[in-house]
Amino acid sequence: MIQNHNGYICAWKPIGPTSFQIVDRIRKASGINKVGHGGTLDPNAEGILPILLGQGTRMNQEFGKYAKKYEAEILLGTTTNTLDSDGEILSKTDASHITKNDIKDSLSSFRGEIEQQPPMFSAVKYNGERLYNLARKGITVERKPRKVMVYEISISKLEASIAYVSILCGNGTYIRSISDELGQLLHVGATLQNLKRVEYGPFKQENAKTIDQIEQAFKSKTYDDIYPLSYLFKNWRNVTLSKTQHDSISDGMDIEIRDQDINNAKEKPNPPVTSPPQENQIYALSPDGNMAAILTRKNNNYWHPSKVVPR
Repeated sequence: MIQNHNGYICAWKPIGPTSFQIVDRIRKASGINKVGHGGTLDPNAEGILPILLGQGTRMNQEFGKYAKKYEAEILLGTTTNTLDSDGEILSKTDASHITKNDIKDSLSSFRGEIEQQPPMFSAVKYNGERLYNLARKGITVERKPRKVMVYEISISKLEASIAYVSILCGNGTYIRSISDELGQLLHVGATLQNLKRVEYGPFKQENAKTIDQIEQAFKSKTYDDIYPLSYLFKNWRNVTLSKTQHDSISDGMDIEIRDQDINNAKEKPNPPVTSPPQENQIYALSPDGNMAAILTRKNNNYWHPSKVVPR
């Protein structure tokens, strides 16, 4: 079994299991104690689920800075209490008169920064209890709207009252809510029938591995599909530390780095999927080439280790 391995796996979660169940299967297959995921997917959704291994679990918050791309199938003319196909049907309306252009026009209202009210069937907590637990008891509570960012939204086709919609959005966006609000704008109602996450920052569908493939890779001791910690930051500038500098940042001390010693990013940002980092942040590599820290400029040429990867 592999031990203390740090990095990420681009996993493809199928419809059915929870994100936690996928994590649990990989933990058992790999023998790695620290395993997590970036960005939960509902059981009835499929798509990219970044798996964080070892010290990769410390990068969980960094994943929230990256955009996600979804492919949604929205059923027009039907509403449910969960805003998706798993829920109880509340209403049915003939939506055969709705055209692709009608949907295209309505989708324009979702672009940019918008406010969303979290659905009652969501994992948001209210007085310490998940909203979906309250919803199952028939309890509805007031939810404060949240600001989210939708960078791109478009319809590719409309068949049998099912709209196929592509959405590139920021962290915390509820696709179910967009489906529901689209139905309201069209005056026929709508619910989310299927959802697929095809991109998440630098991770793409074509690079994703199924849970069976991942388990087999660990059993056969082939680990080619594990990305290093620095993969998430390949559009950041970086620096390779000397042994003395590495020792200092490991102790939480500021270090001096000259601008001419900072390397350019390996890849240019691809906004908004991978946005450029702030100018005052870089990542640091240890002398042996492993990610050592995220550094934040303090003043002049001095940099503070804002996040350190333990040796």
